[in-house]
Amino acid sequence: MSFQNPLPAGVRQVVPDFVSDGQTVLFGFPYRVWAAADIAVFWRAAGSSVWAALVNGIDFTVAINGTTSANITLTTP
Repeated sequence: MSFQNPLPAGVRQVVPDFVSDGQTVLFGFPYRVWAAADIAVFWRAAGSSVWAALVNGIDFTVAINGTTSANITLTTP
């Protein structure tokens, strides 16, 4: 059985920013994730104010670790 009940924007959990060192590709966080499609990853160059969305399955992948956490792996640091 499947149930789809999208959360309104005001209720969604926003994870604090993760700052890359330009070499790291694996980022873990201790938050429950129900589906990889629930994850959005954005990046911006240092000093820029313009954000761009990365594409799940192309620019990054999501590994859900049961009900406790998830990992995001970037294809490029």
